[in-house]
Amino acid sequence: AATGLWNALVLPAQIIVAMIMLWNVMGASMLAGLAGMIAILAANYIIAAYQKTVTQKVMDQKDLRMKATTEMLNAMRHIKLAAQELRFRDKILDLREVELALIWRQLLLGAMNIF
Repeated sequence: AATGLWNALVLPAQIIVAMIMLWNVMGASMLAGLAGMIAILAANYIIAAYQKTVTQKVMDQKDLRMKATTEMLNAMRHIKLAAQELRFRDKILDLREVELALIWRQLLLGAMNIF
């Protein structure tokens, strides 16, 4: 806790000193770099917020798939007697396809956020 408080007090001063030093060395062109860093931070914030939404959707979809799988396993005897194996298989595979599409989107957003 003490380290976090110290960083909260010292970090703004370090940034100000670094900006003054960069201004002395580079002049006004330092502002272009600063604008670029601010733009990248804003983009990362937006991507991270969307990634959080997609992660929640992945979890919801995974819950739906697990619920369908559990339902199928609990009712296996009835499914076999009624010859409904293919219908339940297709239902679970459709849920899995949606889940995989969301996982792919989640991984893509993670890769975008790294760069």
